[in-house]
Amino acid sequence: MKENNLRRMVLTALMIAVVAVGTIAIRVPTPTGGYVNLGDGFILLTSYFLGPMAGILAGAIGSAAADLIGGYVTYAPFTFVIKGLVAYPVAKAVKNSGRKLNSKVLGAAVISEIIMIVGYYLTNSFFMGSLKNGIVSIPGDTIQGIFGIVIFSLLVKALEATNFQKYIN
Repeated sequence: MKENNLRRMVLTALMIAVVAVGTIAIRVPTPTGGYVNLGDGFILLTSYFLGPMAGILAGAIGSAAADLIGGYVTYAPFTFVIKGLVAYPVAKAVKNSGRKLNSKVLGAAVISEIIMIVGYYLTNSFFMGSLKNGIVSIPGDTIQGIFGIVIFSLLVKALEATNFQKYIN
């Protein structure tokens, strides 16, 4: 029991770091000042394999840390909340349907990314002073969301092929 708790804590801490590095390491700028990165894929992956709490911590702490390190300091508190929320739908879908990459889990991943898109729309609207101005962030965030789901799906398939699950249970 204690070994399993320690393993989960270590894996959660590792995934916080992976989300931060994945968000910072490869950044493809969007015209609206944001960027496409690997972070969302890693958040969804953490939720899928480790559950809601690990996903929330990895998403919130890892992504906010990436904002702080990457020069997006004013976004960090918003990112903490948004990316923490991104983790929950996938973890809930996995809990309800088993750990299989099926239509329920992929649908939950879409919901997760819609949360991200709406969250940053509202955040950018706040920074830009109107709901109308925040719309400019939606196309770039949509691309980020699609990219996150693709990365998540590919990583799940790759890790399932290696029988990775036996190391986390």
